[in-house]
Amino acid sequence: MEKTILVVEDDRGLNQGVAMALKNPMYRFLSAYTLKEAIEYWKDNQIDMVILDINLPDGSGYGFLESVRKESQIPVIMLTANDMEIDEVRGIEMGADDYITKPFSLMVLRARVERLFARAGRQEGKEFQEEGYRFSFDRQEFAVEGKPVVLSKTEQKLLRMLVTRPGQTLTREILNEGIWQEGSDYIDENALSVTVARLRKKLKLSGEECPIRTVYGIGYVWERGKEDEHIEDRRTLKRLDEMLTDAIEGRFEEGKYDETELSRLESRWKQYLTTSKLSVEAARRERTDIKSILSDISHQTKTPLSNIILYSELLKEQPLTPEGLEIADQLGGQAKKLEFLTPGDWSRCPGWRAIFWK
Repeated sequence: MEKTILVVEDDRGLNQGVAMALKNPMYRFLSAYTLKEAIEYWKDNQIDMVILDINLPDGSGYGFLESVRKESQIPVIMLTANDMEIDEVRGIEMGADDYITKPFSLMVLRARVERLFARAGRQEGKEFQEEGYRFSFDRQEFAVEGKPVVLSKTEQKLLRMLVTRPGQTLTREILNEGIWQEGSDYIDENALSVTVARLRKKLKLSGEECPIRTVYGIGYVWERGKEDEHIEDRRTLKRLDEMLTDAIEGRFEEGKYDETELSRLESRWKQYLTTSKLSVEAARRERTDIKSILSDISHQTKTPLSNIILYSELLKEQPLTPEGLEIADQLGGQAKKLEFLTPGDWSRCPGWRAIFWK
């Protein structure tokens, strides 16, 4: 069955390049260059996936994502030059399934699209089976380590939303809307937490915690084998909070903390607290100005660089002479050398580190 992919990207070269990169007899592409065009395509067509840029000439892609999520749970990939962590978190909180920053490789784009379509196909099924678990939502039969368990309607809805999106964090808002759509069964703001607690107890395996993990401040995710990582994350956050409190109250002492137990983020934060000679307000203004400049440089560079890389990879898939193939390789290789201008983490750049810690 043919799948319709809506590509919302204001840069025409990149928009058309994405369609060429994903060319497949099973895919039909609709290209929208503005938010207005995207809304019109959405109303008039049955869309199966959206590849969405955030910065559009007539509005923000976040608003379109919000509109899509009110009507559908189709896969949405955010394709953008915004590589700040806060932008990615916001996209995930609003229901995006994936987040790809420019520039990106052809293989990554294809793999993400195929993975999301495969996952969407599994979501249409009625069965779920994983080591220790067997769930039949159609027959309402649920087993943990071969033993049947009884789940309420609310618990079934919650479980289905989580297991059909493994590894994807679902916000409390999305879960609440999915479980209590009409509000008739909704009890109070603690209803979701209570339901999660009951479900965890029923799904606990011998010697292993329930795969329903809490993503603090956001929601929940079905993910196995991550408990130690989450415990360490909570320990790190607690230590960071202690360090920040001591710094604010003027009690911070470098020797008080065992650096071997802290993450890289903790070490960088400690270095900032102990070496910064600027006031809090001055430091905040300086960081904001620098980030704004770097973000603007990065944003203006990413789209044309993405085009060069994408089209060079497409060119190599065409029938070329050996000389033509070598030229295509050189073109792509030289373009990738420019990726240092658009790093996902500016703190890894020597120049940025020198300015930031000055």
